[in-house]
Amino acid sequence: MMPRYWTDPILDDILSRVRTGERIADIADEYGMSGAALRNIIYRHRGSAVREARKDMYVNMAKLWDAGWTTADIAHKYDMHPQTLAHIIARNRDLFPRKNRRRAK
Repeated sequence: MMPRYWTDPILDDILSRVRTGERIADIADEYGMSGAALRNIIYRHRGSAVREARKDMYVNMAKLWDAGWTTADIAHKYDMHPQTLAHIIARNRDLFPRKNRRRAK
């Protein structure tokens, strides 16, 4: 059941469950709401925590990228669509340098 107020202990519990790998949609089902609504609540109350977690995830993805993993392999590991990962790579070229770049003669 959805709480009347989103207190710090409730938000901490949700974020810790997300960090352990639980899907937001599954957590939202317990609260009787959609995954999008729960994401909106998390961003509204704890946007900085989400940004930091996302930044850490991008750094870990970049390490795999440097190790030679393909976009499809990384996307599968992080349970996302490869096109979503392609957008992340395009927006974060400082972390994901281009592979097989033509060299200037």
